[in-house]
Parts: sequence; structure tokens; C-alpha cells
Amino acid sequence: MKNKEPKYMITYLCPQCGMDFAVTELDKAKCFYCQASDIEFIQKKKQKLTPKVIKERLKITTNRMMENLQKAYVAGKESGCDEDTDELIDVLAQAKELQQEITDLKLKV
Repeated sequence: MKNKEPKYMITYLCPQCGMDFAVTELDKAKCFYCQASDIEFIQKKKQKLTPKVIKERLKITTNRMMENLQKAYVAGKESGCDEDTDELIDVLAQAKELQQEITDLKLKV
């Protein structure tokens, strides 16, 4: 039996935590943030799965990743916990590099 190829990316809003997430039509909707799966999600949009759509979703994801890493860094500094500061700075640098690579990604049309 041949594997089905996904055709759409569907973006949902989770009413439980308020975050949005995206899956293909072949995947069961499950919030990646609060892990909710057995609730009714609000469909925000359904887009034909294209390289441009995937790139835009990757940009959203990496932007959120950077925000959360920066918040973790600030929270650690404010709490006086400097144990993992160097490691977190390294992770922030790697995440920034990934974010830039995705931003600079050239799509074949």
C-alpha cells in the first residue's frame, strides 16, 4: 500500500492554552504546548502544503523558540541562578543561527 502524501497544513487554535499549532490533514490534531488532544480545536486556516507555507510555519516556530529561550535566560538571571548560563548562551547562539538559516532559505519555484 502506497503512503499518502499530505496536501494541506491546517493551523488550529487550542482553546485550552490559547496557542496555535499546525499539522497536516493526515495527522491527528494535538496541541504541542499543553498536549491536549481530546478537545475540539478551532481551525484558523487550511493551506495547500507548499514550500512557502512550510517556510512560514518554520519561521513562526523558530521565532517562538527564540522568545522562550530569551525568557529562560532572563528568568535565570533574575532568580540568581547562573549555573546553566553558559550552556543557555550557547543554545541561544545555535537557535539564532537556525532562525537566520530559515529566514535566508531560498525556495525553488
